[in-house]
Amino acid sequence: MISSVARPLGSLFADLDLVMQSDELHGDEDQRWERSRDFNQAIEQVRDMQEDEAVTRNLFGDQGFETILRLLKRQAQECLLGGAVIRPFHLAQMYNVAGFDLSATWEQIFATTPLRICLSELPQISGTSKLWKQQIEQKLHIFQAKWGWLVNPLLIPVALEVVIKPPPANRQNGWHDLDNVLRNYVIPRFIDVLKPVSHHAFTRDERAPCEPLRIGGKIIRVPTPPASTKFGVTRYEAWRLPPAEEGSRGFVSVAIVADISGHDDTLRRIDDEVERRLRALENR
Repeated sequence: MISSVARPLGSLFADLDLVMQSDELHGDEDQRWERSRDFNQAIEQVRDMQEDEAVTRNLFGDQGFETILRLLKRQAQECLLGGAVIRPFHLAQMYNVAGFDLSATWEQIFATTPLRICLSELPQISGTSKLWKQQIEQKLHIFQAKWGWLVNPLLIPVALEVVIKPPPANRQNGWHDLDNVLRNYVIPRFIDVLKPVSHHAFTRDERAPCEPLRIGGKIIRVPTPPASTKFGVTRYEAWRLPPAEEGSRGFVSVAIVADISGHDDTLRRIDDEVERRLRALENR
């Protein structure tokens, strides 16, 4: 099943402005610290398992060791890839909703964070698309080389969250459709290199086909998603920022984010924050 969500930019900005007024956002630093702590603990558990492999295999057996290591890697991947998720507070700052221009700060964050793949601006000259595709593959291989010990293979469903800053208006040669950019350039190379699993998310769909499985004398029905869903992304989204200033360059920043449910997109996170804010105002 394919679905798309859209809303007027003015409505989005109004929602983000309301989100920025939420008292709960003041606890964002604490939440970031907790996420960092959880990630460090998850990484330590994986490394401890690998360092004590002989002892653990002797204690739990080969199958027990592989099962435990797989579980710990899933938890660590969820912590790692959850760190690059775009949150409503970030989006409000990126679009300068609060009236404070932090665009330069966010460009630096996009360029330096290890959880984002930073690409050059979208091709503007005929014949350069091939080079841009090669750059995507190179950056994906670099990401894999750095995190491959943990994310190869990927054990959790993932999504792509992309931020695109076009070049200055005087250098824009045609208007790139963001959906086509992701589907024709980014997603195919992402799937070829990292081979992300997506079929887990499809088992949460009540309409997924099921097969009977006998366990302990009882027969249960187990979701069996189509083979075509084995590799892929659960969703993708692209955010177009205002064009770069004259004399500077645009960019494309790609984040690989954990998406266990397959439905935790940025617009839904914004809606959840708005609802919490409205309930808080009603209870005053």
